[in-house]
Amino acid sequence: MVTLANNHIYDYGQTGLLDTLMTLHESGLAYVGAGNDLPQAQTTFYITVNGVRLAIINVAEVEFSCANSSHGGAHAMDLIGDLRRIREARDHVDHVLMIIHGGHEYYHYPSPGMLTRYRFYAESGVSAIIAHHTHCMGAYEIYKGVPIFYSLGNFFFPAIHKAYPPLWHEGYAVLLRLTRRHVGFDIMPYEQCKDGAFVIDGTRSDILLEELQSISKLLSDAGQIDVEWREFTSRRAECYLTRIAGLGQWPTRILRKMGGLRFMYRRRQLNAVRQMIRCEAHREVACAVLSDYLDHTGTG
Repeated sequence: MVTLANNHIYDYGQTGLLDTLMTLHESGLAYVGAGNDLPQAQTTFYITVNGVRLAIINVAEVEFSCANSSHGGAHAMDLIGDLRRIREARDHVDHVLMIIHGGHEYYHYPSPGMLTRYRFYAESGVSAIIAHHTHCMGAYEIYKGVPIFYSLGNFFFPAIHKAYPPLWHEGYAVLLRLTRRHVGFDIMPYEQCKDGAFVIDGTRSDILLEELQSISKLLSDAGQIDVEWREFTSRRAECYLTRIAGLGQWPTRILRKMGGLRFMYRRRQLNAVRQMIRCEAHREVACAVLSDYLDHTGTG
């Protein structure tokens, strides 16, 4: 089977989505995490393997690809809805597996919010959590007996048009070993599509495993994770601030060279935007207003 919840499943709209689902159906491949409407996208997949009853819940962080009341797409992450599905599944199976598409690109660690959310899922009855999206190997941990893999890295992703950093070519697979009462796992690191070769190579797996374990050790140090997060957000500051200010690529470059970029960020405006993002009531209204405006206007 395949898991379909990701940020690109709706790139070609409803037609492309339906074509994907039909192709899987004709090939005899089961799927989870997307559907041609919202209820189908949110459906949990159930299967029994060698007497072990499994439920698989597949979600993606909320992006343009997610299903809503108007069209199909990916199963959007929603803590309340996800918790209900986890509780419902736990009544019927031995294990609930959660596959999540999310995280920050080129960042080895979970954000503070991601750490809280995934550990909450673990506390709510999930037996194992596997995430992907970041294009690099992410840390892993065993939290209260539940293995959480914050990012597998790329599986098979040729760098055709430009050179990518070494981390682009590094990833790992997880082999879960399940009995009715126990979850074990093996980690299998590899390099993929390195130096233009269309192959998956496990020659350096021992070295990559050491790197992964070194990355993962930081999860036990909340202070160091906070330091890493602050450094990451500092590197991303200009990108987010220029988008909020409505500046394009070339004006940003010119203003940066002239040393005038910081004068384009109006504190009152940024404070208002921050309040709309962090306040639940304002965020709900802002999302509704923006969605309605963008869906019903043809402006660029």
